[in-house]
Amino acid sequence: MRRIRILSTVVAMVAALLLAFSSVGAQANPSHVVAKQKPLYSFTFKHNRVNRTTFRIYGTVHGYKGKPVYLQKGKTKNGPWKTYQRPKTSKSSGFYQFKRVSAWHGGTNNFRMVIPGNSSHRTTTHRFSITRS
Repeated sequence: MRRIRILSTVVAMVAALLLAFSSVGAQANPSHVVAKQKPLYSFTFKHNRVNRTTFRIYGTVHGYKGKPVYLQKGKTKNGPWKTYQRPKTSKSSGFYQFKRVSAWHGGTNNFRMVIPGNSSHRTTTHRFSITRS
């Protein structure tokens, strides 16, 4: 009886050690690490140095090369939007640029950038406002 208890204790300890080492090995394996995804687009806004009523917007859209990006303008925050500019992203890097975007004098100017969806992402909008005095 005593031998059976000692033997079962030794077998349980060996099984616990094997289980512990196998789980540590699985955690250290780099194939289980999930890669951090890039954001869909980058966005930079700059005022014109000479004329402060105009500005430009530029950036890149990852995985969306040679296709149009829309800049839309609206008089109210949620009101009707009109397409203001429609440049295509570059075929090599996905770079886009909205040149000489003019703001209305007085009040708030509402804009949104629209990136149409495709098989890898859905339609994305980025809204922003500019207040002029």
